[in-house]
Amino acid sequence: MARGELEYRILQRAKELKIKTHVEDQLREVKRRINEVQRLEKKQIIQSIDGITNFEPDQTGKGYDNLYCGSWIATEDGVMSQESSKANQTACYHPILPIKRMWNAETSEEQITIAFKRSGFWREITVPKELIANSRRITDLSKYGISVTSETSKLLVKFLADVENYNDDKIPLIQSSSKLGWHGKEFLPYDKLIAFDAALKFPQIIQAIVEHGSYDIWLDHIKKIRASSYVEPRLALAASFSSAIIKFLNIASVIVDFWGMTEAGKTVMLMIAASVWACPDEGLYMGDFLTTDVELEVRSDMLNNLPLILDDTAKMRKNIRDNIEQVIYNLSSGSGKKRSNKELGSERVRTWKNAVIVNGERPLNSFAEQGGAINRIIEVGLSTERLFENPQITAETVRNNYGFAGKIFVDCLKEIDSKEIRTIHSKYRDLLTTDETMQKQVLAMAAILTADELATKYIFHDDKALTANDVKAFLTNRQQVSDGVRCYEYILGLYEEKGQHFNSQHDMVDQWGEIDYTDGVKYLNFYVNAFTEQLRIAGFSRKSFTSWAKREGLLRCNNGEKKDVYTKRISEGTNADGPYQRFISIRMVDLDEYEEERNLFK
Repeated sequence: MARGELEYRILQRAKELKIKTHVEDQLREVKRRINEVQRLEKKQIIQSIDGITNFEPDQTGKGYDNLYCGSWIATEDGVMSQESSKANQTACYHPILPIKRMWNAETSEEQITIAFKRSGFWREITVPKELIANSRRITDLSKYGISVTSETSKLLVKFLADVENYNDDKIPLIQSSSKLGWHGKEFLPYDKLIAFDAALKFPQIIQAIVEHGSYDIWLDHIKKIRASSYVEPRLALAASFSSAIIKFLNIASVIVDFWGMTEAGKTVMLMIAASVWACPDEGLYMGDFLTTDVELEVRSDMLNNLPLILDDTAKMRKNIRDNIEQVIYNLSSGSGKKRSNKELGSERVRTWKNAVIVNGERPLNSFAEQGGAINRIIEVGLSTERLFENPQITAETVRNNYGFAGKIFVDCLKEIDSKEIRTIHSKYRDLLTTDETMQKQVLAMAAILTADELATKYIFHDDKALTANDVKAFLTNRQQVSDGVRCYEYILGLYEEKGQHFNSQHDMVDQWGEIDYTDGVKYLNFYVNAFTEQLRIAGFSRKSFTSWAKREGLLRCNNGEKKDVYTKRISEGTNADGPYQRFISIRMVDLDEYEEERNLFK
């Protein structure tokens, strides 16, 4: 008998017995209990089916294991809540779930990798845990393609948190780093035991560090370049390889600057250097000087043991130019500034050990005034207008074939005892060291030669390794680095350029002093205030220079005078006994000849 018919008969009989109202109340209660039982049974059925995520693989076959999700409905149609207070509310309109947690060894912070499916394809994104734990911040994920709004954000935060906590034993926790390069025996991004978690901050660079095209085509073309008579492209290539071994040598980062006229091939050289590791197209792996010192620190910290390659010093921003000595010191020392964070604690100090390869039409040291900064740069002036027979073919070859040699080189380094690398480095250090060479530059150039020898042995097999004699000319000697020498040459150059300021016949310009011949010796007598101002403009210290010049016999002072001034009486017309005038009196000589005479710098 049908349920409806039975209910009708019961009510008819109740009417006859005059208890219809009571029976109707009883029937309503029975119906309520039946509906409650059915609802509970339905919920149990739903939970047994939808208590796990039910996402399908995409068109490429990529998919993920199902995870327990409690009362959430998670299917190809999206994620929906089944809690009584929020039943049938949508958290996300497409498949989404956490698949991996990352613990950063440098910061002790966690990040999480989210997989989501849009337009039939699974994608992954790694973000800080704090971003998906906040309903306001999680909406930032919308720019990466995840469907989340201010209306759905709270539910999505709860869903991701529930799935992560329900599946603590299934979602792996792995060590990660925001720094490429060496981590013990592992080398990011090639080894997968440590994950790289800063891809969102540097998407172009990470996307560029891949193998593309043909290794054989790249190798054959680079071998032809190594066989040419030009040292500079070979040096750029060797500097790029050297970035991976600096960590083992316990030396400062290497800075190599290639400078010369337009169309000499400077950018193509940088492209060759970049192609060892990554795509050399502009705006991907290679950077430029349209940046800030903080951005350079962040980029260097991330690259860590991979080369920092910057194109065209002419693009240098004013904030970099005005602070160039400090920028050079930081890049060379491999350490950024100490800074406080918003909680007034100390941020992690950014560090790196790598090669820095730059180019420009004028040398980088021409922007610097301090000898200590110059000492850290290997300046390579280009010896010809064209370094490549056909630079367009070279550029196209490395654009289409790249990223192989770096990985091969790293794999070879893993099999070499670090003592062997240091032994080769010591050999080149001894060959390059003279009384005139600067130790920091010697160590840097020795690292480049060491890398080139290893690359020749394990990659090129062409017996074309650079020698110490090939590169000695690029090392700066002590005389060139001395602040005193540089200031002295600046003063002589100032006189050559603006000699009218020392000739009283030119009464239309300010007079800075005079030329004085005494006992056959030529002196440049600078008025004290004018001298101090001109050195200030050029970034030199008067006290430092005059101390050096006095020590080297190039500063004339009065007998017994401890100060740096020379005082003499000025003639006025026919009166030889005019007033006294104070000068900075500098002896004018050819430094090379003076060096030979007095052996000043030995």
